[in-house]
Amino acid sequence: MTSGIWTFRQQVEAREPASLEGFSVLARDGRIGHVDEATTEVDESHIVVDVGPWILGRRVVIPAGFVERVQADHMCVYLALSKAQIEDSPELDEAIGVDELYRTRSGAYFDPYRAW
Repeated sequence: MTSGIWTFRQQVEAREPASLEGFSVLARDGRIGHVDEATTEVDESHIVVDVGPWILGRRVVIPAGFVERVQADHMCVYLALSKAQIEDSPELDEAIGVDELYRTRSGAYFDPYRAW
């Protein structure tokens, strides 16, 4: 079951996810983009990351469980993923958005990478 990946970790929950918009996103091996959107919907929490010029303006959805920590004073969100894992993730179809099919496909992609 991949539902655990769609929930923010306890240490991140203290911060309002909507306030993460505009924060830089750092993968384990460096900066990958910035947060465009964030949501706290039950079992559907995620951030939308604009991976910008690294992958030609591509936007991807990262399940909330992969947000390791937030450094508010530096406006940074740290992910428990590598750049390659993010780059290979399912792209967000702007016309459809984050629907149940996308979450299922994305969840199947990310689930093997969780370490908790």
